Amino acid sequence: MSIFDGLEGVVSKQEGAEAQKEPQFDAEYFKNTFGVEVPDIESAKGIFEKASKFDEVFNERETYATRIAELEALESKVDPLSYFSSEDAFVREQFILKNKDIDANVLNVVSNLSPSKVGGLSDFEAVKLKMFIDNPDLEGGQEGVVELLADRYGVTVEELSEGDLSGVVKNKLKLDGKQAKEGLNKLYEGIDIPKKVDVNQVRTEVKTAWEAPLKEIVKGIDKISIAEGLDFVVTDDMKEGLYDEYLQSLGNSMTKPSVDIGKQIAGEMRKALLIDNIDKLAQFIDKQSEEKWKAHFKAQVHNPNPLNESPKGEGKTNAAQDWLNRQ
Repeated sequence: MSIFDGLEGVVSKQEGAEAQKEPQFDAEYFKNTFGVEVPDIESAKGIFEKASKFDEVFNERETYATRIAELEALESKVDPLSYFSSEDAFVREQFILKNKDIDANVLNVVSNLSPSKVGGLSDFEAVKLKMFIDNPDLEGGQEGVVELLADRYGVTVEELSEGDLSGVVKNKLKLDGKQAKEGLNKLYEGIDIPKKVDVNQVRTEVKTAWEAPLKEIVKGIDKISIAEGLDFVVTDDMKEGLYDEYLQSLGNSMTKPSVDIGKQIAGEMRKALLIDNIDKLAQFIDKQSEEKWKAHFKAQVHNPNPLNESPKGEGKTNAAQDWLNRQ
């Protein structure tokens, strides 16, 4: 059913071909039916068009409230690291996710490492692992790497493994070990340990950031344009509580200030003000319609070329005069 179905009967048709072409708007019938005075049918249509949008506005507000409730229920106080046994376990998982294409043998070795474990490696272990990771295709795997290092330092495999080395070899290993550890730590670059968020602190910071701009937004809504040349004046008492309501909502949703969000909030506030003051809005429209109708009749009375001088306007001036006499 169309919103304009309620206008059926408002336009009364007179007899005759001319009357059928130019139906007359029955303002008295409209007032008795809907309780609002309007000067013409276009104004009446405008009222019904605006009324049809109120359901949509109510739904928007309910959706907004639901989202806020969901955000409050999902309090982001959960520590991301609570799903892992330690920070090292988290880092290892992230490394595996970022390096799925790495050689399987290397991945098995590295997945057991972590930044803290790298720091605890001996110089020999660090050099061995770094060489294996960089050269996974060497014959013999890690054992082949040990044989190669023993040959490089001029010692036996047993001496290298047991640490029975001369001072010169130890110093060489120390220098190589330092570089090897730096290289191993670079494997974990870009993997940051997540921090537990203090939601209450974030909300407080967001609310503080919104305080000044939100006050300006509320202050700037002093009237709402209903139609061209028709502005609904918004008083301070109508806006009471609006600032606190939106500040709390913005803090709960942790919405950071921006120009676009500010414009969106201003629009939502205007809609809310119209809904919360629907009775005053109706009275305002009624009053404006009455004033317009009076001006229309006065123009007919003071017209230097009265309409009743023409066949089509016969009786209109007298009707206007009668209406004014009743006021």
